[in-house]
Amino acid sequence: MIEKDLQEPVTVVVSRRVKKGKEAEFETISSKMTEVASGYEGHLGAVMFKPANPDDPEYRVIFKFDTPDNYQNWETSEQRARFLESMEPLLEEPPATEIMRRCCDMVCTSRK
Repeated sequence: MIEKDLQEPVTVVVSRRVKKGKEAEFETISSKMTEVASGYEGHLGAVMFKPANPDDPEYRVIFKFDTPDNYQNWETSEQRARFLESMEPLLEEPPATEIMRRCCDMVCTSRK
């Protein structure tokens, strides 16, 4: 558990490159995943950005939780793991994740 004074909102950006022809299936799974995540305590919303052009298959999903603890509950959930497992065969490569949180009056980022 994280100390209460460090309980600032967490914004997560996930970039996924989807295989050609798998876009509709990916979007369906991603939408269902967001719907389930919205039921978790502290979920503040999510948005999906589709690829800007057909030559770049990268989707970006940005979502936010009110505290690191609530984000961690979603991050370690079995439901999330099942969605990721079903999404994996649709991807060209592993996703890139950037976690942003406010710390000491600056934004800290980490990339997985």
